[in-house]
Amino acid sequence: MEEPLEAVDSTNEPHDHPLKGIGYMLAGVAILVALEMCAKSAANAGVGVLQVSWVRYVGHLVLFAAIFGPKLKLGLVKTQYPVKQISRGVLLLLMTLASFLSLQYLQMIQVTVIGFLIPLVVAALSVPMLKERVGPHRWGAIIIGFIGVMLVVRPTSLDTHWSMLVLMGGIFFYGFYMIYTKQLASKGESSIRSVFYTALIGGVILTLPMPFVWEMPQNIEVWGYLAAAGILGGIGHFLVIKAHEFAPASLLAPFIYTQVIWSVLMGYLQFGDLPDHWTILGGAIVISSGIYLMVREARKQKK
Repeated sequence: MEEPLEAVDSTNEPHDHPLKGIGYMLAGVAILVALEMCAKSAANAGVGVLQVSWVRYVGHLVLFAAIFGPKLKLGLVKTQYPVKQISRGVLLLLMTLASFLSLQYLQMIQVTVIGFLIPLVVAALSVPMLKERVGPHRWGAIIIGFIGVMLVVRPTSLDTHWSMLVLMGGIFFYGFYMIYTKQLASKGESSIRSVFYTALIGGVILTLPMPFVWEMPQNIEVWGYLAAAGILGGIGHFLVIKAHEFAPASLLAPFIYTQVIWSVLMGYLQFGDLPDHWTILGGAIVISSGIYLMVREARKQKK
């Protein structure tokens, strides 16, 4: 699951074009869901998770180097926080592997809804790691959101697949990744550099096993899925960065939930999948909890 929740604010320009920012955000979200569709399609064709993930990371790395390298040069990789950047890269890689693995067995909408647990996990982790105070309203939203995810996972049901638990484990890794991202952003670290480092670390680590696990795709269609996965990840994150140049994060955050629309649409058109009533109900609860947290945070910032 490619979650566009980076704490990005890539320039010092004023956020004076909100509609343009929303447009970039909507496009970025749709493209990142299309990446998941390509990853699932490649996996269904027999391509291994490590191979799909490697193509995704290397494509992202090459695209960002081509776009930002000529302008930023060494500034793209020169950081005062190498340990934290490497840690972020490893954490996101673990999340990516969990997400792509779960896509082999679950519907896209199931992966999307379970992924909406992320802002709730981040809110919970912010207490011990960022020393933030979480009041009863936020704790209530976190608990209710978790109940919504449990309706999708249904751990006592025979329909529960082990990959759901793997995905939830990956989400907790992603929660720590987001905490580190917030810490770096508060210290003035460039968001573009942080996004580049996630691609660099994942690409380097995944390159090591490639000589042993690479399998040649069987036809041009599979090659197309892999090529698209490599390109779409970089484009999607680039559009999310552009969105934050034109509009504040508090305005853009609710549009992340348009993933639901794209996941249902692409899942149905590509795989013939439709969500069951438990997924719909759980998704509605999780989304409501997430939006409630966003509204509370926005009001807090205004005060």
